[in-house]
Amino acid sequence: MDDLTLLGAFLWQRVGRQPAPRKVLEDILAFEVQWFRPSRAREVVDALVASGIWQTSPDWDRLTASPGLADVAIPPGWRPVETRLAPGAPASPPPPLLDRLLTALTEKEAGRTREEIASRIRERARTLSVSPEAAAILRLQELGEDTRSWRRELARQLFGEEGPAHARGDPDGDRASAPAPPLHPSPPAEPHDEA
Repeated sequence: MDDLTLLGAFLWQRVGRQPAPRKVLEDILAFEVQWFRPSRAREVVDALVASGIWQTSPDWDRLTASPGLADVAIPPGWRPVETRLAPGAPASPPPPLLDRLLTALTEKEAGRTREEIASRIRERARTLSVSPEAAAILRLQELGEDTRSWRRELARQLFGEEGPAHARGDPDGDRASAPAPPLHPSPPAEPHDEA
């Protein structure tokens, strides 16, 4: 059994079947058992999500253990071997775009918790009929952030490498001068009679 799966099972034993905030898992690893420094604990939790061992819940602000973790037997005295979790380098591909957007918003909106921000973004996404990522990017833009790179990443996520960037003659889709695609379509113009 690999260390990442054992670590996922260890966390499942600590928090149970209920969805848990990401911060709770990070704090268990960094402070309660003191296995990782806080920044490394974040990377390891990202690796657990990227591998599917833990999943983002439908409300985006909590993580849920995969059902198979209940059957994983952790050997007595087991500790994770950090070298098997790629120490000093990202432990996994970057976390999903929405997770990173929520992290950026949490840093910008002091005094609000990640859960509060996620709830507001969900509501705004419903109201505007856009994706949660688009709603988060709109909020960052309102807070004065340059959102061009976020919008390009969202366009790549939605349209892939062959999306609008190729149509503009921008094969790498990453030119700063290229206009980013709109976050949601504009309503059609109302026809009017010229009487």
